[in-house]
Amino acid sequence: IAHTKQQKEFLQLKYGKKKSYVIHMGVTLKPIHKLKNKNMLFFGMLNYGKGVEYLITAMNWLPDYKLTVAGKAISGDYEKILREETAKNKFGNVKLDIRWVPEDTKEKYFEEADIMVFPYVWAPYQSAAMHDAFSYGIPVVVTDAGALGEVVKEFLCGRVVEQRSPKALASGIKAVHGNYETYQRGVMEYRNEANWAKTAEKHIAVYNETLQEYESHEEPFK
Repeated sequence: IAHTKQQKEFLQLKYGKKKSYVIHMGVTLKPIHKLKNKNMLFFGMLNYGKGVEYLITAMNWLPDYKLTVAGKAISGDYEKILREETAKNKFGNVKLDIRWVPEDTKEKYFEEADIMVFPYVWAPYQSAAMHDAFSYGIPVVVTDAGALGEVVKEFLCGRVVEQRSPKALASGIKAVHGNYETYQRGVMEYRNEANWAKTAEKHIAVYNETLQEYESHEEPFK
């Protein structure tokens, strides 16, 4: 079972799995966010694959926006990079909260965020933090890293931009903010498709199909 079509195709190609399935990562349905200002959020583990330094640099093209970067850094070296990039910021519109963020603070950040940004440079997986954004009805800007942008493109939940480009990130952020209702409708469509009730039903269907195939064999699978 994979979360995206690209991941499914990879499984089939690499492991010869004729029967692979796509089931979207589950989304918890929370009250829909209303656009408040120009508040952006990056939330998650901070490591070299996340490309957060490019997002911080992008804030030099976004003087009217504010960015919060929240999450635990995997190394002091990467944290140093982020702090150095923040110190270069011309407008003082970047806030760093580098630690293990408690649940109540996380909820506050999500409630305040208008757009979530995922500037990843490596992402062969789907993003739980992105699905947290969808839980709150928040559109996203993501890079074209791995499987990250598949859902965003398919459901028009936000914009997909090139990697390692602060200007591209800034442009994507402006585009999402300028057409917010359209991208939020895409988020709503994805929520309808990937809410936990539907996700559970799809898993049950796969399990039942697998059991039926198992029972149809004279000898048990090895």
